[in-house]
Amino acid sequence: WFTQPTVDLPASQLPEDVLKGRSLFYSSTKGTMAADGSGVSCSTCHLDGRNDGLTWQFPEGARQTPSLAGSVSSTAPVTWTQTVESVAMEAMITSERRMGGSSLPESAAASIQAFVDSTPDADVEERGATTEAVRLGEEIFNRPEVGCATCHTAPLYTNNKSYPMFGEVSVNTPSLIGVAATAPYIHDGSARS
Repeated sequence: WFTQPTVDLPASQLPEDVLKGRSLFYSSTKGTMAADGSGVSCSTCHLDGRNDGLTWQFPEGARQTPSLAGSVSSTAPVTWTQTVESVAMEAMITSERRMGGSSLPESAAASIQAFVDSTPDADVEERGATTEAVRLGEEIFNRPEVGCATCHTAPLYTNNKSYPMFGEVSVNTPSLIGVAATAPYIHDGSARS
């Protein structure tokens, strides 16, 4: 008889809360996360914790799917136009209001936050490049009269504040880390590049 070889895998090196959060993030069967039978999960729009490149229509208006790459908690407030102070709070809002889930426990939301914050920054082709175009772009970005660096301050390229703009009472300043991989742009997805 032919014997199937077996491989013993080591236990996961991820912390327990990250593992639990990952399970919830990808779950389309837990009623606390989404309506029964809906077939949606956080990863439906945030593919591998990134974004789907789409703009969705909500009662408050069009919203592009933001990337969840990197430590999103360090860029709070999260979401686009409300003052949502944490990824855990946003997970509760999204699971109940957008995905039809029921009463996501705070501990589960905290695990989702731990998972999201454990994901690496988006890998972009030009990271660390020192070409003439990159140097010129940096110089323009930092010009006081252009104003980009006023709100998008290093090292995360956000000042973690909100401003009235685009007809909204407040729009949060997103981080620009990995921005090349997150089109479309602006909270409503109105900018293609």
